[in-house]
Amino acid sequence: MSIRSACFAIALLAHVPASVQAQTEPDERVFRALTMDQLEDILRGQKIDYKKSENAKFPGLVYYDFKRGEINIRLTNYHGKDLMLDTQFHTGLALEKLNDWNKKAKFSRVSLHEDKKGAFITLEYNLDIVGGITRGTIVRFLTQFEHEAHDFERFLAGTATASPATPVTPSVVREKVYQPVTDALVEQVLGKLMVEYKKQTGTEGETVYLFTVDGFPLRLFNFGGKDLMITAGFRKIGLEALNKYNVDRKFVRAVYYPMPTERTALESNLDCAAGVTEDMVRYFITVFLPEVKHFSDYVGDPP
Repeated sequence: MSIRSACFAIALLAHVPASVQAQTEPDERVFRALTMDQLEDILRGQKIDYKKSENAKFPGLVYYDFKRGEINIRLTNYHGKDLMLDTQFHTGLALEKLNDWNKKAKFSRVSLHEDKKGAFITLEYNLDIVGGITRGTIVRFLTQFEHEAHDFERFLAGTATASPATPVTPSVVREKVYQPVTDALVEQVLGKLMVEYKKQTGTEGETVYLFTVDGFPLRLFNFGGKDLMITAGFRKIGLEALNKYNVDRKFVRAVYYPMPTERTALESNLDCAAGVTEDMVRYFITVFLPEVKHFSDYVGDPP
């Protein structure tokens, strides 16, 4: 059953109190924007010794550079609305190998770049704040990226694959935080979005929801309540075109899969280990639709 985009737009703005019983976590503050003071307080709490700088051309774009072990990491704060962690590896790598990482990674994305000094690889992980985050979400964001960066170092060495791993006015509310994310919560969100879905069990015990939005078949995976993934399938395109797309996007990852049939997938993941609210799950699903339409135009593969 197709869902009109207007339904999703309304759902993005609507705040519906969660009514599914949380299993463990009590109410917690949920941020939909972060001031620099709030972010820096979290960084200090994680004992991160950072160097702060601002983009002269784009006020409100703030960088925090720090090290974890031997890895240089940059945290970029985009006007308090979203965050990005990235690190660069000054080496080239075949696009097939980069795609291998993107197929197996959950939260990070790699892409190949080139400047006057030559080829380099960027490993990135983005966090959208507008849909709601907790302090624990940011701590998890930082630690998860550090783990994936070390894993990617080993991946480059051929010894490992990806892990299964303007001043802002703060917007803070109290909402129910769910940890883990139950199927009941996911189904409540889908129900309020008027989604008619088919529920299945995946090969590794994960719950899979199949549904259609504006003609695009989507799959939503719940991996034991620890993370969610939403994906859409498209025709095969070249790895260079995939890499260019990954360079330009923030919250999604484009990947080529050779089996069971050759295809391209657009994917997005939500780390739920630190707890999420109903609104966070709803936002995660609804913001994926414009990404799907954008990629459909890029690939030339309409529904």
